[in-house]
Amino acid sequence: MSHEETAYDNPQPEDQAIGRVVRAAVAEDLERQRGRAAMAFREAMQNAAFHMHRETKREPGWGLTFKLHWLAGTSSAIAACLAVVLTAQFLMRPPIAPTGSTATNSQTPVIDRITYTQNFDGGTVVLQDQTPARMLRQQTVKQTEWFDPSENATYSVTQPVETVEYQQLQPY
Repeated sequence: MSHEETAYDNPQPEDQAIGRVVRAAVAEDLERQRGRAAMAFREAMQNAAFHMHRETKREPGWGLTFKLHWLAGTSSAIAACLAVVLTAQFLMRPPIAPTGSTATNSQTPVIDRITYTQNFDGGTVVLQDQTPARMLRQQTVKQTEWFDPSENATYSVTQPVETVEYQQLQPY
């Protein structure tokens, strides 16, 4: 045997006999398996179709109509609960105590003033005369609330205010 030849190129007679026996046994095993994959696939598809049909078939009253009725009922119940809570909160609200103002007469309204302020950097801008500037924005919300005992009423006024200021920058 030369270096390029192998034992598989020139099989011995007993190797040929063993090969025939193995080949026949494997062919027999494979022949019994023929068609099983196709049958298993058809069976799986039939089962899937059966289950899909069973899932889409609903009992009466459990379809879209039931879901819409349930959604409408649930949202109505939530809205009713919210209305009860807000009404109770409004009715049980204590009168506003005087803060920052002196009430000498019981008929004088009690005033409460609150101011919220936020400053924002608006970034760098170029003015009309081509001058660079920094824009500074200040947003203020002024809220005044008072209770008038003569009318037994609470009044509130909210006033938003925004001011914009420009600071000139030195160009490089």
